Amino acid sequence: MLLVQPSKLIPVLLAATAVLLGAGCPHFCDATNCSDGCCDDDGICLVGGSHSKCGLGGNACRSCSSAQLCSQGQCKPKCDAANCPTGCCDEFGSCFSPPSDGFCGLNGVTCQRCATGQGCSSGVCGPKCTAANCPDGCCSTSGNCFSASDSFCGLSGATCQSCTSTGSHCTQSGACGTCTGYYSSCFNTADCCAGLTCEYFSSAYRCMY
Repeated sequence: MLLVQPSKLIPVLLAATAVLLGAGCPHFCDATNCSDGCCDDDGICLVGGSHSKCGLGGNACRSCSSAQLCSQGQCKPKCDAANCPTGCCDEFGSCFSPPSDGFCGLNGVTCQRCATGQGCSSGVCGPKCTAANCPDGCCSTSGNCFSASDSFCGLSGATCQSCTSTGSHCTQSGACGTCTGYYSSCFNTADCCAGLTCEYFSSAYRCMY
């Protein structure tokens, strides 16, 4: 007869007991122990960032359709020109709008990261907006060059201002002000609006807006 030493038998019995006891215990998965993932049908917490297992906060995992992607635990329409016309799509299919130096592009194209010394202007990486390359307009906080207007007021690469928020207009000097009256030579008048038509009227010129 083969004799087994008790000291060697005890670990085997303990392991077998643990398996038997655990076999009948269901997994418990919810927001308390699966906040960064989702729970599958067996109650197991999964990462929740895949196309077939999408979810967060301990919610039930979902399977996204072929027209969707899993973004931040939710099935969302894939990023394209139709749903991201004013921005670009990153590698995960998320739309970034408006464009920035780190996510540059328009009409749902793949986002580009502009190189050092470059900025994103109209969805294209190029030299950062300065007085040298934006003499007739202003530079937005994202580095885009805009022609002087009431919404983007400024000249010689200055930081853009919004005149619409104060009910004023962008004057020819590139500052927010009032456009009023008639002038004999409105092109030289500081408060003649930028980008507007100067027409001859009753022996005088006037700003049209």
